[in-house]
Amino acid sequence: MQTKIIYTLVSEEKDIYLEQALVSAYSCRFYNPDAEIILMVDDVTNQSLTGKRAEIDKYISKRVVIECPKAYSNKEKSRYLKTTIRQNVTGDFLFIDCDTVICESLADIDNVNADVAMVPDTHVEYKEYPFYDYMNGVLMKLYGTDVSQDEYYFNSGAMFVRDTPLAHQLFRFWNQRWEESRRKGIVTDQQALFKANHDMGDVIRLLSGIYNCQIGLSVQYFHEAKILHYFNAQMLKKTDFSPFFLRSFYEKVKMDEGITPDTEQLIRTAKSQFSSPTLIVSRTEMDFLMCTTGRCMMNEFRQQGFVYKMVAFIIKIHHKLKQIFH
Repeated sequence: MQTKIIYTLVSEEKDIYLEQALVSAYSCRFYNPDAEIILMVDDVTNQSLTGKRAEIDKYISKRVVIECPKAYSNKEKSRYLKTTIRQNVTGDFLFIDCDTVICESLADIDNVNADVAMVPDTHVEYKEYPFYDYMNGVLMKLYGTDVSQDEYYFNSGAMFVRDTPLAHQLFRFWNQRWEESRRKGIVTDQQALFKANHDMGDVIRLLSGIYNCQIGLSVQYFHEAKILHYFNAQMLKKTDFSPFFLRSFYEKVKMDEGITPDTEQLIRTAKSQFSSPTLIVSRTEMDFLMCTTGRCMMNEFRQQGFVYKMVAFIIKIHHKLKQIFH
């Protein structure tokens, strides 16, 4: 495998980002024993990677330490690292988010014919994107740009990037657009990536969904996925159909001080680690669950709160009345 694997990490003792990176790096090394795996960190995180927090060094080839602006928050540092990767590493690379598990060899990535290639967010064209209207509004507010006719809104959780002038230019634009959005209070990176790609005439090519199977939102590529992407997204925080969605799993990795034989087994069989029963929902059902009403009702159901009980009672009465009069 000629393509380098890149992770970026900004972490402190109280979070679980290091543990997520450890799990992903372990799985990557297990299936890609000869790969060059680089962990790119800020200087503060690097200083913290001692003792038990240094176990990740067993599974990577080296750390690359990048000094980030001192005034940046950890979230801002993580996006700064991500949007400046191309200028800080030589050669072709595959960037992988830490909230992932690698399930197979990634050697075929060498054969991708593109300067830059990524997987669409939620595995759909932009016009079918679940947050289409919202994202159009965000991009208009941030940059005054109409992106409604663009073809794809890409997920930056896995990025194949060659060492070419076009790739360097895209990353420069991306970092510049991200700095603009950061100053306006939005520190996430995908909106800036969308804008940079739009400005360059849509130069990002499609990468197969098997390299970024966004399992929380689609099972389309699950059966042959090479990388399972579990997300840190707020809407999936309490999803419990796989241990890799749960903070408690990574807290246990922290408590166990690393990868134990039990954790190894879970990681190596990640595609089997889904609870039963688990229901696959349609697009209509997903749209309801992800809207404000659906999310609020789900939270109320989990807590068995007053609002849920009241609504459930009203619906029960309504159902009985329908049976009587029909």
